[in-house]
Amino acid sequence: MTNLTEFIDYLKSRLVLSEIIGTRVKIMRKGRLKMGLCPFHSEKTPSFHIKDEQGTYHCFGCGAHGDALSFLQETEGVSFMEALEKLASLMGLTVPTFKDKSVSDESLQSKLFQALEAATVFFEKQLKTSKGFKAAQYLETRGLKPETISQFRLGYASVGNTLKEALIKEGFSEDILQRAGLIIQRDEDKSTYDRFRDRVMFPIFDRKGRVIAFGGRILEAGEPKYLNSPETSIFHKSQILYAYNFVQQDLKKGQPLLVAEGYLDVISLHQAGFKGAVAPLGTALTEEQILLLWRFRSEPILCFDGDSAGQKAAIRAAERAMPLLKFGLSLRFALLPKGEDPDSLLRSGGSKSFESTLERTLPLSDLLWQFEVQQKALKTPEQRAVFENGIMTYVNSIQEPTLRAQYRQEYRSRLRELFYMNSSKGANPSLKKVSLNAPSGAQSFLNSNILSQKILIAVLLNHPSLILEYAEDFVELELSDPGWNKLREAMLTKINDSTGLDAGVLHHHLYNEGFREVMQEILSSQVKSLAPFVKEESEINEAREGWTEIWSRIQGQKKLTQALLEVKRRFGEDMSYEAWDEVQNLQQ
Repeated sequence: MTNLTEFIDYLKSRLVLSEIIGTRVKIMRKGRLKMGLCPFHSEKTPSFHIKDEQGTYHCFGCGAHGDALSFLQETEGVSFMEALEKLASLMGLTVPTFKDKSVSDESLQSKLFQALEAATVFFEKQLKTSKGFKAAQYLETRGLKPETISQFRLGYASVGNTLKEALIKEGFSEDILQRAGLIIQRDEDKSTYDRFRDRVMFPIFDRKGRVIAFGGRILEAGEPKYLNSPETSIFHKSQILYAYNFVQQDLKKGQPLLVAEGYLDVISLHQAGFKGAVAPLGTALTEEQILLLWRFRSEPILCFDGDSAGQKAAIRAAERAMPLLKFGLSLRFALLPKGEDPDSLLRSGGSKSFESTLERTLPLSDLLWQFEVQQKALKTPEQRAVFENGIMTYVNSIQEPTLRAQYRQEYRSRLRELFYMNSSKGANPSLKKVSLNAPSGAQSFLNSNILSQKILIAVLLNHPSLILEYAEDFVELELSDPGWNKLREAMLTKINDSTGLDAGVLHHHLYNEGFREVMQEILSSQVKSLAPFVKEESEINEAREGWTEIWSRIQGQKKLTQALLEVKRRFGEDMSYEAWDEVQNLQQ
């Protein structure tokens, strides 16, 4: 053998992959097929298949695929060379020494890791000096505890070239520091200077917990607010998630996998007990990162800021995920209140406030639907055609045929209902695209009345201050579902026992009382898209006007139905032309 590649091929020819994987996965055999529960994501039905003849494995649940080397790298968090050495040892072999580029690369990588670790230690020490006072004060104002700062190894990069000078004294060359992304070379005179200056420093770790890069937040006014390390031979930002090294064990214990937008959001979530939080590195969520998330959870929850930028980030992530969707693999979205991010929400409302947000997550299909409904006018056929084309563009990007067909069927059903409602006669402009009066008059009473009931309950769920205001009418409201009656009783009981009740606290209480499924039905995307005033973020007067309008419609429809029944009864007794005309007029 003359090179490392030949040795690897020889090694693979001698091993039996199922024996290697069998040390970590209980393997079941069905004929020639070998399978087990996937070690890369939670599942109850085996979807992890092993092909000894080809020396590969594949999970049909999360898409994980590889060979013996990649299996050891992923499950044990070791480098390529470490995996190779372990595999060789299992086969009773040692890795020969070759003049191979990969070996020299391994030596370079080792030096880069050492330099980045030394930089982390330097930044940590700087944070505890007088130079780092402002940085330490900043972290304190953000509510971070000393043990949290220590866990995430936060530090401070002072002004000047202090890092460069300190690491050169430790024996690191400028070439290594530049390759590690710690210093920058000027074009004019080729001199070098520290990349990070006067910034709070956030080390970025690989899966083994080794520092591979940094993010730095500026303390004074200036741009960029956040500065990240450049791509290096050991840092590829599209393939890593911040805090990924911290979450792996906690996810196995059942923690939800949360994706936030920023470093401080993630750190605050961990400190508050949400230890499954990660974040992309200053960019939109990439395809590689989505696939990485799916290795641990089939539906990770994306927690984006409650502003226009956060909403756009959520839509970008949804669009990027659509072509990757497979059976059982999707995303959910926790849309925070306007002006809030996970960090600010935790500081203002505590863990319960954030838990309440997680209890109201949207599936990917609902997020896209709501976004399109809010963005598009639907008054004319042309506008409805634009809307339909937009929503179906998402569907057509799904690669998996059966799943694509399911999405198409779901959205077609919603389109029919939405267009029917928006083209109805007599719609009140104040209801913003809501129309419950179907052309068939009293004949449509049943369907429209059920939707009206949902809207009335939804308004009060999201605006509890209106419950007492409309309590008398609410009690008299005839509800079509026994579960809705029980929910109403629980709402009235809670509002009588509490003062100043907000939606988050009410929802949390009702979830604990067992009304989760009933509330999800009532607070559906259909209800919110047809009656935007039910949403938590709508103005209280807007919600009040909407409730009054819908209540009045229900009363009018009841009277119309009663009148129609009376006229039909009379027509049965007196089959005159006059009675027939009266029936026809009421049905118009």
